[in-house]
Amino acid sequence: MSDNNFVNSREVPLLLHLKILFGDSITQVLYGIFAFLMIFVIEFVTEADFSDFTLIGSQNAKGYITNTTQTSFMIGETYVLAFDYTFVVNDKIYDGTSFSRDEPNTNEVIIEYSAKNPRNSRIMDMRQKAFPFSTSFIAIFPLVIFFILFRGFKNDLQIISLIKNSKTNDVEVLHTKRIFIENDKFKFPSFIQVLSLLILPIISIYMVLKAVFG
Repeated sequence: MSDNNFVNSREVPLLLHLKILFGDSITQVLYGIFAFLMIFVIEFVTEADFSDFTLIGSQNAKGYITNTTQTSFMIGETYVLAFDYTFVVNDKIYDGTSFSRDEPNTNEVIIEYSAKNPRNSRIMDMRQKAFPFSTSFIAIFPLVIFFILFRGFKNDLQIISLIKNSKTNDVEVLHTKRIFIENDKFKFPSFIQVLSLLILPIISIYMVLKAVFG
């Protein structure tokens, strides 16, 4: 058999790397979905309130609202209000901001604060962030897409390795996402699966936002 059909290793051009990693239309659709969902993560999850967890075992103190501001955030058809407040712990004055749709009847309020760090505080029955904790569930959907992309990326790196180290010069035979890779039975999603991935997150996000914000 001729030695011309065998090579120890070959250089894989950068453009071929990019074509394998990002050239597939399904991959591009998934990246588009991921980018679309990240808009919701940046907009809502970063403003989700976790104080129910960070203020477990909190202490109470009397505080006073010093300023009320209407934010640009809305829950349902009502703007979220930001309430600046001050309170005193061990003769030291602390301040903070809490969020709610409802304005208290009086400027005198009860402050919940961490005994270890009084700066970690909120007005009782309000939030430290504009949106409730349940809004953070939106992050589940881009995490699912990221997992699929990661598995596909791993699959593509194996294809590049096969092209680089294969004993055949027939690169086109190896340059396909449909290639069978032993020890990795991951199958790239079909068009129907991708279509489902596009529709289901949007419907799910709508239902979450509808349930949270009314």
